[in-house]
Amino acid sequence: MQDERFLAEGVVEYVGQPIAIIAGESREAIRQAKKKLRLEIKELVPVFTIEEAISAKQFIGTTRRFKQGNFEKAWSEAEHTLKGTFICNGQEQFYLESQAALAWPGEHGEIQIHSSSQNPTEIQEVIAEALGLGFNEVVCVCKRMGGAFGGKETQAVIPAVMVALVVAKTKRPARIAYTKDEDMRSTGKRHPYKIHYKVAFTADGKITGVKFDIFSNGGAGADLSTAIMERTLFHSENAYFIPNLIFNGTICKTNFPPNTAFRGFGGPQGMANIENVIQEIAIILKKDALEIRRLNCYSHDERNVTPYGQIVRNHLLPEIIDQLVETSGYRQRLIEVEDFNRQSETHLRGLALTPMKFGISFTTKFLNQGNALVNIYKDGTVQVSTGGTEMG
Repeated sequence: MQDERFLAEGVVEYVGQPIAIIAGESREAIRQAKKKLRLEIKELVPVFTIEEAISAKQFIGTTRRFKQGNFEKAWSEAEHTLKGTFICNGQEQFYLESQAALAWPGEHGEIQIHSSSQNPTEIQEVIAEALGLGFNEVVCVCKRMGGAFGGKETQAVIPAVMVALVVAKTKRPARIAYTKDEDMRSTGKRHPYKIHYKVAFTADGKITGVKFDIFSNGGAGADLSTAIMERTLFHSENAYFIPNLIFNGTICKTNFPPNTAFRGFGGPQGMANIENVIQEIAIILKKDALEIRRLNCYSHDERNVTPYGQIVRNHLLPEIIDQLVETSGYRQRLIEVEDFNRQSETHLRGLALTPMKFGISFTTKFLNQGNALVNIYKDGTVQVSTGGTEMG
């Protein structure tokens, strides 16, 4: 979904959004040029929270839904039910090297660019589109990054286009490097989530049905929010079989920088929610949460179909849990933790053994590929080129 402008047009949608590009031969020259700018901006009512976006009906894309079985029937017939809200806030990637790019003119109008990017192909394509060039006229190289963690999958594009535009206009090399403050102000983070849950379960802790209404804070543009929400839905049952379920995923549009990829790509928020649900069930039934996890985890011949129809094959999930309980001394350590908590007036300890199922593919199917070029030279040396980037 291409809804993000390179420079603000008509409306400034978030603090840190680029409005103009200033190029100079020194930092001091740029500072002096900035002082001459006069911006006339009328203050509008901002939308910052998920609740405010829902009230204003500001969303990105359509609501995604997974449905399996009959949740309403499971809810009405349940021995026990549980309702609540799980809140998971955002997170800054905090890569040590901030967003940076260096570009210079090549022959015949070509642009050569070194970008601190996880996605050199996107840098190439967006610069070509912005400058009216062919893809073959833009060469993007990423030697290595000083950290990324998802924050340079798409967000490296804006600084790269800035320097490319300066090169195209001046025919001189250009470089940009955000300060850490500028980077944190103007780039997206891990998505904050708010999830309303309803859960039906038996007296022994077996989950018979769940309904999750999942809302993420997407910021001012789509970026990767739709794919991240889809991955959340794919991971909202984590490693547990749930026969009756409804997952609704909605992305809220707010006045923050467009939120983006971060390690796990939406999976951690979905998994954290179901683990919270299991902990709540354990509290209600006065059981250890591991007992609830073991009871509900995917098995082999039955109870092994995901909400998206995939059969979970060739796994050892129950066996691994049972083995780890024994080899880790889990039960004895849990007794020690509980004894400590009863006696301590200032500190609390916790212990958990939690399974995880994590998908390795993309919902954007063409991304599920890899490539490498190996050149073997006459002297026996080898040169390898791959489609991967070095993130430090």
